[in-house]
Amino acid sequence: MAGGKVNSYLTFGKVKKNDPELFSLLTGETSLLTLTNKNKSHVENNFEISVLNSNYKEKLNFDGSISIFYAKKNAEKYPHNHNIKINAEKNKISFGNNMNEFDVEMAYKLAKSNGWTNAESNNKQLILDSMTVAYASNKDDLLFFQTKEPTLKISELKDIIGNDPLSKDNLIKLVDGNYVADEDKKELIDFVKNQIYNYKFKDVNVIDIEKHLKSGMSLKESFEYKPKLDESKEKTKQELKESSNKIDDSYKKKSKYKIDANGKVVKRDED
Repeated sequence: MAGGKVNSYLTFGKVKKNDPELFSLLTGETSLLTLTNKNKSHVENNFEISVLNSNYKEKLNFDGSISIFYAKKNAEKYPHNHNIKINAEKNKISFGNNMNEFDVEMAYKLAKSNGWTNAESNNKQLILDSMTVAYASNKDDLLFFQTKEPTLKISELKDIIGNDPLSKDNLIKLVDGNYVADEDKKELIDFVKNQIYNYKFKDVNVIDIEKHLKSGMSLKESFEYKPKLDESKEKTKQELKESSNKIDDSYKKKSKYKIDANGKVVKRDED
């Protein structure tokens, strides 16, 4: 290859267009458009992309990874111009340079079909976009995606769910799973209180929940918490029970007197 052509190919603009993965490697941005999963369930990976979405097609690479292209793209001529790529181990999904909302939706379906239980990324915007897609598809998957460090703002969460009530399970994941940014932890407690109050959770006391969360108790433990009687109350309860038993025994004892056949009160003979 002529030197001029090499130089032309290796300009950042050309590399970014012709080989997005090489560009990411050169710029140290290998994880910016990548979703990973450490807890993938075991499933058979014989799947067809067209079944998940007929607007996409797949190409098996020599290393076992699968490149996924928009159906109208020329995958043979431009093999690096993929929309999505999943590695051979099926625990990492990366996006091409021109990612769009349809690619995010495709990646969500791809992750679920490969047994993923959650997905992480360092790219917060990617996670917010993915959360929006997942929640629209299945409300239980609101927190399927998360950043590797807690960065979610309560305002961002509200943008995704609107005025919808969250289930107990989603609230527990939100609080105990450490999704929310540290600076929003106080607002998180207010959010949980409002959810409980507005949507009338059965047998849940808002004041107790707030007290427990501020003391460091998990939300799951707080929901399951059953207060115990203190020792003084327990002692009083026991004394009342013993007193009641004594009264019952006194009624069972026979009187010293009885009424005879003539209607007179006479002393009862000892049995």
